Parts: sequence; structure tokens; C-alpha cells
Amino acid sequence: MSRIALLSNAPNRETAVEFIRFALSDEGQALWQFEAKERADGELGPHEFELRRMPVRRSFIARFTPQFLDKVDPFTLASAVASPDRNARSFIAPLFSALCADRRDELARAWGAIRAHPAYPKDRALVTAADVSDATLKSMLEDFDAMPEVDGPAGQRFPMATREGRAAIRNGWLKGEWANAGLWPADASSADELRRRFGAFFSAQYARIAGGAAE
Repeated sequence: MSRIALLSNAPNRETAVEFIRFALSDEGQALWQFEAKERADGELGPHEFELRRMPVRRSFIARFTPQFLDKVDPFTLASAVASPDRNARSFIAPLFSALCADRRDELARAWGAIRAHPAYPKDRALVTAADVSDATLKSMLEDFDAMPEVDGPAGQRFPMATREGRAAIRNGWLKGEWANAGLWPADASSADELRRRFGAFFSAQYARIAGGAAE
């Protein structure tokens, strides 16, 4: 997620305000999702680099989705969560780092292998294992979406994929209830260690997906 803000007592306030206005204009919003190509004067979109991030203005997305590289309208797809899990928010930072920020190339190779599979539906913006019948592609998507299990006291294992598992991991690892259980080094941050373990899990999943596609 990209963010923009005006700092209090900014030394160049007028320039900063002008930049924010540009970023929220049609011209600025088009830089996020349009194809990079040579353009006529006044034509929206980048000339050289494709950022492939979502614009933020709902009216812009509604008007220009057909021109997006990723033809997704998050305002249409979004829906209220029927039973929100208050523990899930605690894992956004470590999971985001482990899933993609720390291993972007591995993620790209795995997703590229999935997209290249002959049975992958080319006319769908979002595909899950439930959407396909090919056994190999289904297995690749299941591996891509899988969540790790995390060690607990006395040899227990807690799944990140369940509400109960996330609650136990949050309380035990992130809130320190298992600080004396010997699950992470005494001089280490439990959050950093959890992120490291998440990363090892996702690295193995991505390698399995890319390796399976190459066989």
C-alpha cells in the first residue's frame, strides 16, 4: 500500500500540496495502472515504467478500469466481513514481509508458473483452487494459498489458517504468553522470529510451485 501525507510545518508546503493534488488527479492516478507506452501530449498514463498498483479514487477506477493492466475494481469486489477476526490484523506486517516484501522474486516465479499452466483460466482476474479442475493446477494454487503452522508449548502446533490458531499464536508469540517456553532465542524478538519462520515456509511453498511446473 502506498501512502502520501503532508507533514506538519513542512518547509515547502506549497510544493507538497501541489504534489498531493497531482497524485490525486486523473493524470497522477493513471500512472499507477496504465500500460507504459509512447503517448501523445495530454494522453493519460506512463511513458516508461508500469507500477501496477491500485489508484485510490473510486470515480477514477469506475471510469478507467478497462484501461488498467489489472482489470480489478476493489470497490466492486470488496464486501463486509461476516465474522471479522480481530486477531488477523496483528499478522499483517509479519505476513506481508514474509509473503512478498522479503521474497518478491520467489513470489513472482511461483505466480508466473501458475499463470503459465495450460489450464489456468485466462479470462479471470482472480482464480482459486476451487475454480479449477486440473489436479496439478489445483495443487499449485493450494500451495500458493497455504498458511503455515506455528510451534507452541509442549510440541503443540497451531495453524495460521484458523481463527483459533491465530488467536493462540497472537497471544503466545506476539503478546508474550509463551516467552518462557523456549520457542525463540531469549535475546531475539518473537515478532522477528515469527516473520523468519513464516518466510522459510513461504520460500518452500514457492519453490515447490515453481519446481512442479518445471517437471
